[in-house]
Amino acid sequence: MAGILPFQRAISGIRHGIWQDVNLFHGLFDRAAFVAPEPWPKEVCQAFALEDPPNPYEMACVLLIEPHSNFWGLGTIRDPRARCDLSVLQWWLMGVPMEAIETHLGQKGGKGRLTNAVKHLMAKEKFAVWALGANLIPACTNRAMMLVAEAFMCGKPETASGLSRRIAVNARKRLLDHPYIRTQLKSGVRIGELCRPIYMDGIVWISVEEKEEWERTPDPGAKRIRTARKKIAFYESQHPEWLQLSALPFPGDSAPKATPTGEKGGEGGKRVD
Repeated sequence: MAGILPFQRAISGIRHGIWQDVNLFHGLFDRAAFVAPEPWPKEVCQAFALEDPPNPYEMACVLLIEPHSNFWGLGTIRDPRARCDLSVLQWWLMGVPMEAIETHLGQKGGKGRLTNAVKHLMAKEKFAVWALGANLIPACTNRAMMLVAEAFMCGKPETASGLSRRIAVNARKRLLDHPYIRTQLKSGVRIGELCRPIYMDGIVWISVEEKEEWERTPDPGAKRIRTARKKIAFYESQHPEWLQLSALPFPGDSAPKATPTGEKGGEGGKRVD
């Protein structure tokens, strides 16, 4: 993927944006960065209108990288504010503190943007069915619908099994419009066991402890993080109030100066304000 020109351009643009905003830069080195936040803020959780909505880790594993291009059909969302809401959700799912995101946007209201992003996603039938986590098999009345359901669970294109585009689209429509599925979506209550695939498991850490365990390893990426963090710790006067740098010592390193947690919102990985 790194060799694909459009991907390289996207990464270059992201890097440029980060270097232009010191708050985003600090946010990516915060103790909670790349750790899935939990739990959902109450109003965001309610936006799913589901008895058992996906948690932030599950969402990160299906939204930060889609199983394949335009899997959720988000490319059809053209409204700039809606696209910004989705972007805020993705940065937040990546563990970037909301304070960094709000400062970058120049306005408060991050929770409201997360709530709106969930509503945009739940308006997409395919995503709503994934969030519901229902077993699709009872709704399959022919082979084409079964193949479409299998492709959905595996995160593959609907035509991967040999179905034509037209047949696949019709089969998906029949599947998602089936009363068995529609009734569960309308009530927000799933029938049976959870069937919610996690397409990109491990794209973020589940806990700060898991992340810091990796940072202790000789992995080249971990070494780069430690080196950068020590440099950032040196310029304490530039730190925003919310920044939490890991205070753990690492073999061969001098421990970075600890950032007081009491005035920065508590434990990393669980910030929701």
